[in-house]
Amino acid sequence: MESTPSLLLDPQGAVQARVLVLRLPSDDLGDRYLVKMRSSSPDRALEWLRDLSDGYVLQDEDIFLKSEGPAVIEDMSQPSDGRTPMTCMGLRGPRADDVIKPVFGVDVPAWGKAIESEGCIILNRPQGTVPGFELYIPTDQSTRIWSKLVEAGAQPAGYESTSEVFAEKEPSPQDGDERVDLSKAFFIGEKKLLETAPAAKEVAEFKFEPPKDQELKRTCLFGEHERLCKPKHLVPFAGWQMPVMYSGILDEHATVRNNAGLFDVSHMGLLEFTGPYAERFLDLVTTNYVPLLAPGQAHYSYLLAHDGRCIDDIIVYRMERDRFMVVVNASNADEDIAWLESVMGGKVLVDPSNPRVLLGGNVTMRNLKDQDICGENARVDLAIQGPKTRAIMTKLAQDRSFILAIERLRKFELASGKLDGLDVTIARTGYTGEDQGFEIFVHPEKAVQIWNDLLEAGQPYGLKPCGLGARDSLRTEAGFPLHGHELAGPHSITPIESGYGKYVKLHKPFFAGRNAMLQGHKNRDRTVIRFEVNGKGGKVLRAGNPVLAGRKNEYAGVVTSAASTGTRQVGMALVERKFAKPGALIHVLPLSKGDKTPPALNPLDLQKGDWMTIPRTATILSRFMTPGEVPLDS
Repeated sequence: MESTPSLLLDPQGAVQARVLVLRLPSDDLGDRYLVKMRSSSPDRALEWLRDLSDGYVLQDEDIFLKSEGPAVIEDMSQPSDGRTPMTCMGLRGPRADDVIKPVFGVDVPAWGKAIESEGCIILNRPQGTVPGFELYIPTDQSTRIWSKLVEAGAQPAGYESTSEVFAEKEPSPQDGDERVDLSKAFFIGEKKLLETAPAAKEVAEFKFEPPKDQELKRTCLFGEHERLCKPKHLVPFAGWQMPVMYSGILDEHATVRNNAGLFDVSHMGLLEFTGPYAERFLDLVTTNYVPLLAPGQAHYSYLLAHDGRCIDDIIVYRMERDRFMVVVNASNADEDIAWLESVMGGKVLVDPSNPRVLLGGNVTMRNLKDQDICGENARVDLAIQGPKTRAIMTKLAQDRSFILAIERLRKFELASGKLDGLDVTIARTGYTGEDQGFEIFVHPEKAVQIWNDLLEAGQPYGLKPCGLGARDSLRTEAGFPLHGHELAGPHSITPIESGYGKYVKLHKPFFAGRNAMLQGHKNRDRTVIRFEVNGKGGKVLRAGNPVLAGRKNEYAGVVTSAASTGTRQVGMALVERKFAKPGALIHVLPLSKGDKTPPALNPLDLQKGDWMTIPRTATILSRFMTPGEVPLDS
């Protein structure tokens, strides 16, 4: 158990209490802390903490802001939850060490550390504070412990002497005070302190230059792709040579919607974060709320740069209390790693409003695809998607408990076990919009075996291997974003504009890029829509096609993705919010930069042999595909 001195401030930076925070062992409910407060108004300070936890008070002018509650806050002198009341005693003086062992039968803990003995907590105060001990004792034992301390040589001290005996430096919450750390990502009162703090040193902004002229990489399943698809269908993608299709994009699309499809997604980046600070670190560098994840749960989230630029969209999996796995896009993996390593090392700016902010801590990041580093713990990712995937998975699971786990998995949950004798972790996640679908994390050397085992077990269910083409058409139909298209890219689309505001927790006191994201949310006038082209046939739409809308058919935005599913043509577009009404019509000009332009821009100038681009009418759909959704003309 470790402790640290600190201050409890109000939004104006005024000191409400001097505190000594002791971290207790975690229990089934999570983290626990014991906080000793010295305040002229302790009841007011306690009420302030409870109101903060419940979200009842403003922390500053940012009305979105809310402390990371709720938390159970008990006055341990009179707890209301049935726990034993506690009394605090202070032991000071040069012979304090000599008293501890005969009374409690334990060696003196190191500075700032605490140990437990006979139901009592003995804390050796941290360096930089008045030397001595804090003794947290069950109230019903306080008389007995007091007597033993006196017998061991401790001298009772009355209340009037405490101002001298307990003398501490007067609170001065300025830069340089050991109780005030302006490199902390956030604390209440920080903004006021920054107004008078000395100027911070300049910190470099993050810049990333992708490697050039690299040879295409190949996944551990490349040999299977060579065997299953034509050479011309192995194409460059995000620095990898990947199959765009096997039996055909439309056939594979239909297979996933009706049966099951197997995808090689082992090109995706796979990172592991471990250590007591792993949760805190990931919560500070991602937009979603990591502490809410229990082991066996996952969520969708984002990595943002200091200026709010979307570096990547990710999925965070909590494997154990202090161990996380993060899946990142293959095209962004190198930049993600460079950003995270730079942040861990305190080398780059993470908060323009306070360049002092440091987010590093006791956390280790590993590339799980690197067998030299991770050995038998190395992992790669496969995906199996479609309504018949659960039956295929349970067919390969040999242990009854694992079969039950697969059958009971809810979305964004994971479980570990054996598939056909191989150690795997499976998660009910995917990128196709299917309700049933799993991702399988397996050792790279076992990927070929599990791939072939799945294809064999899934043959009676219509399982087929699927390539990048179907993956793109499926995610476009579902309304899922692709980084560079509906996220970031040439139009600098934010996660909120993309329709994923619920994964950007603006109430969090801090995450990298929060200030920029908050301003973007307040001022946004664009949004991503999903649409379906009316009627059959016609020229296929593409990213970059202009979108017209409204009574005057004015310019409204631009197509970001489009695909044919075999039964309809669907797409997404970035448009002005005033035009984003489900059911409304838009008109898309099937013309992009680089295309041949019509000879006459004005219809009245048309002459014999001239031609014009005819807009294609489309209907705005719900932002995301709904269960059982069918084409408009069905």
